[in-house]
Amino acid sequence: MNLAFFKELGTAIVKHFSKNGPTYAKVFGGMVFASAVTAAACHVAYKKLEDKHRKEDAEKYKAEFTKRLKELEKRYQHNEYLLKKKINELCEEFGIEHVC
Repeated sequence: MNLAFFKELGTAIVKHFSKNGPTYAKVFGGMVFASAVTAAACHVAYKKLEDKHRKEDAEKYKAEFTKRLKELEKRYQHNEYLLKKKINELCEEFGIEHVC
């Protein structure tokens, strides 16, 4: 290929961008702004969904823990040592600090 071709091509590109540069800048700026707004909206929506699901999970685990704790208390009401042992096992299962 001829070097003159590349020189003419480079000159044509420079002329094109110098003539249409503000238009490209506006389009690029609009894309950046739209992307930033979209990212912010997605972040807010994700946080709301995450909070909602964490609350739902916490309520579900609380209900299950309470149910199983009552079952243990009913089953081992006459043996305090086994009751404490089973409660500690239940706490470990749910990732809770030992109560007894």
